[in-house]
Amino acid sequence: MNPLKEKFNEYNFVDHTDDVREDSAFLMLKGSEKYVSSINAANPKFTIGQLNIGLRDSNFVQIEGLDTNFIKWIDECYEINQKKFNNFFVTGTNGKSSVLSFLSQILSNQKINHASMGTLGSFINNINIHNQRLTTETPVFIRNFQKKCIKNNVKSILYEASSVGIDQNRLEGLSVDHLSFSNITHDHLDYHENFENYLEAKLKIVRKCTNTFTYWKDTDHKKKIQENFFGKNSFTISLKDISSDIFIDVHHISPDGIIEFTSHTPWGRVNASVLLYAEYNLINLFLSLPYLMNYGLKLCDFQKALEKLKVPLGRFNKFMMNDKTIYVDYAHTPDGLDKLLYSTMMLEKKKINLVFGCGGERDLEKRAMMGKVADSYCEKIYITNDNPRSEDPLTIFQMIKNGIKSSKTFFIEDRGEAIKKSIADLQKNEILIIAGKGHENFQIVSEEKYIFSDIEVVKKCLK
Repeated sequence: MNPLKEKFNEYNFVDHTDDVREDSAFLMLKGSEKYVSSINAANPKFTIGQLNIGLRDSNFVQIEGLDTNFIKWIDECYEINQKKFNNFFVTGTNGKSSVLSFLSQILSNQKINHASMGTLGSFINNINIHNQRLTTETPVFIRNFQKKCIKNNVKSILYEASSVGIDQNRLEGLSVDHLSFSNITHDHLDYHENFENYLEAKLKIVRKCTNTFTYWKDTDHKKKIQENFFGKNSFTISLKDISSDIFIDVHHISPDGIIEFTSHTPWGRVNASVLLYAEYNLINLFLSLPYLMNYGLKLCDFQKALEKLKVPLGRFNKFMMNDKTIYVDYAHTPDGLDKLLYSTMMLEKKKINLVFGCGGERDLEKRAMMGKVADSYCEKIYITNDNPRSEDPLTIFQMIKNGIKSSKTFFIEDRGEAIKKSIADLQKNEILIIAGKGHENFQIVSEEKYIFSDIEVVKKCLK
């Protein structure tokens, strides 16, 4: 028996108050109890839960077993057969959004129907359907998106799989047909408590992959990653090890960011030039190649698609005016910032100035680590707000400053002002990097979420 299908089959099920519409039935799942006032304010037509804790009795429906059966019940209501989807997942500390973006661009180039879900949003054939609150969304959100995919005859879906999303079973019920593992470094230890738990969260999805699995051989813990794969075909990818299944030999990177390379793969050789700025973007590009080959794409079509490839929004985005060069990037981990700064140093051969901060009420350990990375590359460092939330920005600044030995550091709490000053200070022999928020168009201060975009501030300053 499916009580949702019997009573609410004509409704859309939601689990977030922002998604409530006239035809919505709100599922008050385990953990939603603290949002009772928001649920009442959203005033859904029906609120469905196992227990009524402070909700309006007039629209509450009690259903036993909801918390354990809602995924199966929604699949039945929406007539979703999960076996009919061909799913591609990417996990790792950094690079997930770029992997999805490059793969989506190639599929679009070949006019292949597909959808994607990740940090940059939910898309069907590159049309934005919904902005996501989470990198890996909830099972209810995912099923509403799958419902739209079915309507648009889309069977290939690309997902970003975050460690928190995996650990919280948000991908439950989905088949992990294909998986790419970019890298594993320090992140989200505020949630996972230690690196071992963080790695284990990533390994959970590796064990579920049934078909093609691709991972970066140059990353640490590669042996443990490989040992946890039990599917059909695994592939390694490397910029260093010629014995890898996919070996990328970089010949030259021009000051404009064009990378000339040769890749050696099980399906043949690729000689190409791409505007991707950094070597690590080649890894992000080729991590999806085994999936594409499994799909039936020809290597010559893959190579042709590279001619129009672009970096995604907020990833190594370059802005220039007269003699000023500025990059905006999402790098928000120690490893991500290190790779960004190193790649920029090799590209530009100029002194680097940096604007960045660290999120409030999140991983404390990485703050000094990121300060140390910044100190090792940068001439001037402007530390500012990222998403401070309810934490004192000065406390965050001091923790970042603990990793910086030099006196070349400025603290400007207002991020917009920090960007303006850093651009005004920029000299001919210097470049500026603004890191941490990338594509984001908001900033969280205390309990409020404000409209804010690094990219838009830069554009205004350069007018």
